[in-house]
Amino acid sequence: EIIQGMDGAAFDLIIASYSLYFFPHLIHEIARVLSPEGLFIAVTHSRHSLKEVTSLVPRCMEKAGVVPPPEITLIRLFGSFCLENGRELLAASFDAVERIVYPNELIFPLERVDECIDYLDTKRHLMFKDAMESHPLKIDDMVTLFHDMVFEYARASGEIVLSKDDAVFRCRRPRRGA
Repeated sequence: EIIQGMDGAAFDLIIASYSLYFFPHLIHEIARVLSPEGLFIAVTHSRHSLKEVTSLVPRCMEKAGVVPPPEITLIRLFGSFCLENGRELLAASFDAVERIVYPNELIFPLERVDECIDYLDTKRHLMFKDAMESHPLKIDDMVTLFHDMVFEYARASGEIVLSKDDAVFRCRRPRRGA
């Protein structure tokens, strides 16, 4: 990988914004290429982000005749580096890890649920990744079921509230050879 070919202690600042969950295995390499006085900033989601709607995905899969995985890709991805486990993962490579939590929600009133659907469609490839790979011909049915369930959820409560808690980790004093 590119980072593994870089010189050690070459950077004063490294930022991973909503991306470290794709490559948490490279945290030690990030520490290696960060200068001793450098700063690494990682911004990430909570493992429970979007829990209100990610729980609908397995139900959509079942209704479309697809056996859902034990955990959908998006949830596995969020869990690989998140608000809840980030400090522990970073502490193996940095002597100073500060976590700043930003509790947050996205609130869509019933009359704006279409905007919620548009937002969720940007995450469709990760929410339905498992089904896209194993049952690509059923995706349209699953997405339609998903939209219907989101609308029903909003109708039942008058709005839809999505959990979006985030965290920023500020890491200093990288450990060499960690």
